[in-house]
Amino acid sequence: MATQLPVPQEEDDIQAVVAIDVGTTRTGFGYCITSLGEVLIKQEWGHGSPGEKTITSVLLDEQNNFKAFGQEARFAYYDMTEEERQVNSLFECFKMSLFFDPNRQPHAEGDEPMARAMNGRMVPTMQVFAAILKHIKSMALAQINRGPIHLALHQIRWVLTVPAIWSEAAKQKMRIAAFQAGLVEHPASKNLYLALEPEAASLSCRKEVLKMQADFDPGTKYCVLDCGGGTVDITVHEALEGGFAKEIRRPAGGDWGATYVDQSFFDWLGGVFGHDHLDHLHGSFRSD
Repeated sequence: MATQLPVPQEEDDIQAVVAIDVGTTRTGFGYCITSLGEVLIKQEWGHGSPGEKTITSVLLDEQNNFKAFGQEARFAYYDMTEEERQVNSLFECFKMSLFFDPNRQPHAEGDEPMARAMNGRMVPTMQVFAAILKHIKSMALAQINRGPIHLALHQIRWVLTVPAIWSEAAKQKMRIAAFQAGLVEHPASKNLYLALEPEAASLSCRKEVLKMQADFDPGTKYCVLDCGGGTVDITVHEALEGGFAKEIRRPAGGDWGATYVDQSFFDWLGGVFGHDHLDHLHGSFRSD
């Protein structure tokens, strides 16, 4: 009989919240010191990535150790020699490997999801996620603790966004990746929340409305479509008193994101000019 490990009970002393959105193509994070109340969003990512997000690209070495993230990872990879690219792996657009679709994937739903690097190397998807989350954790802690405030890990609540179409198995894998990255002491930690991406988008849109006009009248129903690189997620809410909202319909969506549009375009070009020619161009000029 398997032994069930006890879930550690963290101290109920949350002093900060960090929210991380690792998207198919872009990644960002924000944080809030609860005593101050202001939400701060990471703005400077360096290497030509101004703004609130950078590209979701991570570079791992031969032992799958973290080397770089964002534009820095992409620039470092394409500055390498061909021999160096064979032992160092750049991962992009790997998030959807956690989404199981029997019509597109021949493997069984319980199989370990694998991410394919640019050099063809396969690494467990959770390991790639964990490398990114560990890096973002370091950046978040550095920003939170750069002033007079110095918080311990158990004083921080972590929020990870996930698509509405994620299965419970995929959500659990995100929890395990967060645990492997050192965000929490146990995958079932109460200091780790998973937020559905369309619901987070709904709250953000509600906040933006308040900047321009009065809040929605109670009873107003509104739909939010979150069109990302991997998925399109849909949520329908009804505004309530006090800035609250209730769910009208269960969040839904599908794997209809922008990367699938890109792939369909490349498939069309391959049909016109020949897939061999297109693969040669794509392989020779990936950095462009």
